[in-house]
Amino acid sequence: MTRNLKKSPRTKFGRLSRKRTFRRALVYGILGLIVLFSLFAIYKAGSYVYMFLTYDEVQEGVEVNEPIDVDVEVDVKPTKPKEVCSCTNHSIKFQRNHYDRHREQAKRLNNGILLTDSKIKSLSTMVEVDDDDGFTIDRHKLTHSHAYLNREAYKVLIAMGNAYSEKVEGTKAEGSVFHISSLSRTLEQQKKLLKSGHGRNATRKISAHSYGASFDIWKIEGAENCHVARKAFETVLKDFQKQGKILLCPEGNCIHVTVKKS
Repeated sequence: MTRNLKKSPRTKFGRLSRKRTFRRALVYGILGLIVLFSLFAIYKAGSYVYMFLTYDEVQEGVEVNEPIDVDVEVDVKPTKPKEVCSCTNHSIKFQRNHYDRHREQAKRLNNGILLTDSKIKSLSTMVEVDDDDGFTIDRHKLTHSHAYLNREAYKVLIAMGNAYSEKVEGTKAEGSVFHISSLSRTLEQQKKLLKSGHGRNATRKISAHSYGASFDIWKIEGAENCHVARKAFETVLKDFQKQGKILLCPEGNCIHVTVKKS
């Protein structure tokens, strides 16, 4: 026995109905976007119109400060260049001590020990010298000496530097320093100095430098006024000489200083 099967008819929920619904949703979505963009454009246009209409009122309420011309007088004093002041017996006056006394006192200070290249850095009585308050070491001029001194001589040098700094404080020589061109010289260096032709003022006997008790001062630098600097330095030299701490002797373009044993 066979049954006759018939296809059911399409309903409103069938395939054609779903396509129609999708098209409607798409159209409604596009229309919604158009409406949103239109509202946004109206809002922006309204803002610009409002700004245009109220611009004059806003400008009237704003105070504009006009630039004021002010004449300011600045007193600029020209900086005077620092001077280089030579230190010789012509520029600085002091009592000369005979060089034999320098050698004698230097020998006493270092207990008669003459310096050699091996001893100058190994002896416990010798110390290395560096720049300090009131003085500086011109190392480029130490061609025939080492930046070393006997410990007692070094203490006196430090004291001289401090005394000079105090003397020039508040004057036109404030901040200036005296320059040292030679310190301890070994026997080998003394011989080379004599052979080089640069030691016209060097002794052909044993030098006080070879005991580590002497140093040479050749200039003062950094002062605005050399007269003030030299007078201050002259006072320091005379004070230390009078106190029996140093001996002085002119040597060409420098002043030879030997420290006495205390």
